[in-house]
Amino acid sequence: MATDFSPESLRKHFHALSKKRAKIDAKLDPKRSELNALVAKDSYSRKAEAKLREEIIKLQHELAPIENERAAVSRALGGKTGVPEGIAFGHKL
Repeated sequence: MATDFSPESLRKHFHALSKKRAKIDAKLDPKRSELNALVAKDSYSRKAEAKLREEIIKLQHELAPIENERAAVSRALGGKTGVPEGIAFGHKL
């Protein structure tokens, strides 16, 4: 079976990867916020910090191959990935 490397197929794949990333980000962002709030305190538990950092690193390890693949697909499309459906970006133009 031949693989379809058409731009449309690559865009669909890019968007699917973006959805996977969004799911991981939904878990990762609260952990990062929690860590930031924890270390901003004058006194905090180093064990709690280490546990949060470990959880963040685990999620980042899940995210890394997705980001690498998204980058490769984006390069293959010349950066013209389109806007993924259902993905909300955190900035306004």
